[in-house]
Amino acid sequence: LPICGTPGKDGTNGKDGRDGRDGYAGEKGANGAGGAKGERGEKGSSGKAGPKGNQGEMGLPGQQGPAVGGHYTPNWKQCTWNSESSISSGVLQICTFRKFQRSTAVRVLYAGALRVKCPGRNCCGRWYFTFNGTECSNPVPIDGVIFVNDVSNNDLNMHRPSTIEGICENLPAGQVKVGFTVGKCKRDEGSANYYTGYNSFSRILIEEYPPPQQ
Repeated sequence: LPICGTPGKDGTNGKDGRDGRDGYAGEKGANGAGGAKGERGEKGSSGKAGPKGNQGEMGLPGQQGPAVGGHYTPNWKQCTWNSESSISSGVLQICTFRKFQRSTAVRVLYAGALRVKCPGRNCCGRWYFTFNGTECSNPVPIDGVIFVNDVSNNDLNMHRPSTIEGICENLPAGQVKVGFTVGKCKRDEGSANYYTGYNSFSRILIEEYPPPQQ
């Protein structure tokens, strides 16, 4: 009969086998949390110019202005009225004018009937232009006066056709309110009765002039 011996000791471990083949790709995982905002990058170089756009619509024509040099295109306005005024101090008429350029001058003219009356003494009336409420200072005010010597008390009542005109420089471009005003003479001759306009039309003519010669 065979005789059973005692079990032998475990043998030593064998060497590692070769790596197995790659497994199948797993399912896509959930998106991770957003990272912190990065720093601003440097300015990139300019891109290429885009294609030329279509031509825009033609604008409305502007008003013609005076040329500073060469041919002069007039810019003028006339204001007329057929009324009489006996006020002795204040604005008689305002004519609004659009001045195109800063470097140009403005010529103004009044034409109409004027009268000063003061029986038994001397008196003097002054008519003058203002620009936006102020008399011209460059070069000088634009005015005219009528002096009456009626110390003999002849009750002179003469309505004279009169013209007052001049040029004012350094007025701003844009809207200019030209006022025609009456008041006492700068050398006061006493109060009097002033009259503007009589049985006729009065007018203010305004014109923009190019700069004067040097």
